[in-house]
Amino acid sequence: MNALPEHADAAHSSSTTQTHLLRMRRQRDLLRTHRLLLGLTQEEFAHRNGFSVRAVVDWENAGRITMASLYALRDALRMSPQAFDELFAVVTGAAPSLRSLAVDPDLDRVTARWAAVHVHTQPNPTVLMDGGWHARHYNASWVQIFDQVEPHPTDHPLTNPLRFLMFHPLAPELFPEWEERWLVTAVAQFAMHYALHPTHPALQEMRSKIHEIPLLEDLYAHRARRELAERGVDVIFEGDVDRRPVVVGPDRSEIVLTVLIPWHALDCGYQMMTMSPLDNSTLLPQDADPPGLPRESVHLRPQGPNAPRTPTPPARPRAAASSSAGQEPQGYVERALTVGQLLLWYRTRLLGLSQERLVRATELPVTVRTYGDWERDRRLPQAEYVPIIARAMKMPDGVRYYLHNLVTGADAPVVGTRLSPEVAQRSALWARIHVDGQPAPTAMMDGAWQVVYCNEPFRHLFAHVPAGPANSHPTQNWLRYVLFHSDARETLGEWRESWLAGTMADLVVSLTRQRGALPAEHRAFINDIESDPVLGDVYARSLSQNPSTSAASAPSLGDGDIRTIWIPDPTDPKTRLKRHVCVTVGVPLHGKAKGFCMLTISDRDDAATSLLS
Repeated sequence: MNALPEHADAAHSSSTTQTHLLRMRRQRDLLRTHRLLLGLTQEEFAHRNGFSVRAVVDWENAGRITMASLYALRDALRMSPQAFDELFAVVTGAAPSLRSLAVDPDLDRVTARWAAVHVHTQPNPTVLMDGGWHARHYNASWVQIFDQVEPHPTDHPLTNPLRFLMFHPLAPELFPEWEERWLVTAVAQFAMHYALHPTHPALQEMRSKIHEIPLLEDLYAHRARRELAERGVDVIFEGDVDRRPVVVGPDRSEIVLTVLIPWHALDCGYQMMTMSPLDNSTLLPQDADPPGLPRESVHLRPQGPNAPRTPTPPARPRAAASSSAGQEPQGYVERALTVGQLLLWYRTRLLGLSQERLVRATELPVTVRTYGDWERDRRLPQAEYVPIIARAMKMPDGVRYYLHNLVTGADAPVVGTRLSPEVAQRSALWARIHVDGQPAPTAMMDGAWQVVYCNEPFRHLFAHVPAGPANSHPTQNWLRYVLFHSDARETLGEWRESWLAGTMADLVVSLTRQRGALPAEHRAFINDIESDPVLGDVYARSLSQNPSTSAASAPSLGDGDIRTIWIPDPTDPKTRLKRHVCVTVGVPLHGKAKGFCMLTISDRDDAATSLLS
């Protein structure tokens, strides 16, 4: 993160206060609006729902809300899912992670447009999965690479790639170094999803099947537990831009595995996985689509009762139990790593302290008894205690992020806007595949909307844009271009309604998700916006938007939107041509914690067609 300017203490205090006041205002508006819609006074609402009047008054004055109270308020106020996501984001810093594993028809319509741009234009094997790892879309190369796998109702790679990887006997043959290079990440990701949705029938069935296979049970109860305790979400994030071996036909190849998350399904667990060769060539020859396979096919339906079933992988000898977080599990382990087990691991294995010494020696604002209840999983810490716990126990960022996820059910608030140098190197390889390899104009941005990579079609699309206010060219900073550059009003059709309002709402959500002092870039955005009468008015409206609509749960970058742009006519630069475009946005998994995103502007009818042709 950039260094703070002179008088940094004052700037830190001011920017921290800004984000705090923003969250307070949104909490107050949400609670009061929904209570008044019920026609109740504070006293009537409290008595009807078993709350104290003092608690209701405190909540509506932006006082602290515990997770238990949060869900009680959802039911008492009869909040819509969208409104509850808004309140959840204000309290925790983000919308709920994996808020649903069910497929939503409206979501599917946007997903189909998104897949047309990002799945079917990829030359290498690519699959888009939902939160239960069911294949929603895949390209012809994905079909070709698995053409030797016989039909199976649940574990086929065209049905559910994660189930195939874990349960199908062909997986070790197609994925060399199967256990170490593939299974550890897969089992850890399942463990994280299961911790968030332990009552979901499909996940419960997968957990039971893992228990039936000694190797998988050992990985789940020991290795995945240790990896999550030591590295947290990094064990999953590092699966993006990871080099792994695969067998394609008769040959073994080294591929780069990359992951892109659709922006519109950011909180639903969707992810697109691509396997690309290291030399950026195509992994498979690009022949015509296999006979009978639609180009935009959704995953195969379960096979009929007479379809051949692939047997369960043979049981393997259980490996020696690795050191696990906290106490060693006895028999069946429901969840790989609970909050209590994580705290016990760090207190005993890393710090070597008793509960009493830990509480006395750190800034944990709780009694020893309360802390003991955390370790015994009798209650969860409050969300605001997570960073305090992480500092006290010297947890890495990935573990802090994971602890926040376990405590709140939400992704941790964004901190900073930059990647570390080693992650930035991996990011360059990711961009070579998904930015340079995308035929439509595409740019990848960091957490302050600074363009860190863009492809030639993107530069070409905006080649007519003259220099403007500092750092406001679209190849430099997309948000500054939309907000401050005069060309945006000409190039971006219906600029205020289609582009500005959504972009401003996204800025407000980003500010809400920050904790602590704002990055210098975000403070500068606010100062420049408030100095412009038009932008200041839109910003004020975004701050006071109707709380029944959720900018947090319906991301506002316009993912899947059909919009218009006006670009210069190549034959007559003084004339502008109207083009209908599909705007799609994705999040690179490795940059998720820093607010990275990728913007693509493609032809509405054909993502592979140049907008300038």
